[in-house]
Amino acid sequence: MMSEEAPLAPDTDSVKSDLGASIEWLQSLGVMAAALLRLAIAEISLAKEDAGRLLISSLLMIPLLVLLWIALTIMAGWIVFVQTASVSLALAVFAAIQLLAVVFLLNRIKTYRRSLTLPATREQMLAILDEIRRNPGKP
Repeated sequence: MMSEEAPLAPDTDSVKSDLGASIEWLQSLGVMAAALLRLAIAEISLAKEDAGRLLISSLLMIPLLVLLWIALTIMAGWIVFVQTASVSLALAVFAAIQLLAVVFLLNRIKTYRRSLTLPATREQMLAILDEIRRNPGKP
């Protein structure tokens, strides 16, 4: 006598539960992607202003570097030619002022360049990718 076994049918409640969890996961992924997109758009609009400042600061460096070079060469020639402290000191002060302006502009350029890298968006994206790596296949 042969025993008849019922074919293994998938548990419909389990399938519905898994399907519901997957749908919820996809919805939360969509919400997260939308929030990330809004963050990127906001940060790009802020960085756009710094891009203009970066361009202006870079353009301002050109005449300052030319004046610094002229001042330093005049100072060196003047020291060799005249060897008077007062004239040399005056030219050194002029060159130091130009050098301070260059240092100030370089610091501003560094600040503006940093904001153009979208640090908050990159940090959020890395956190999302890290979460996906830690929980692969889980909604």
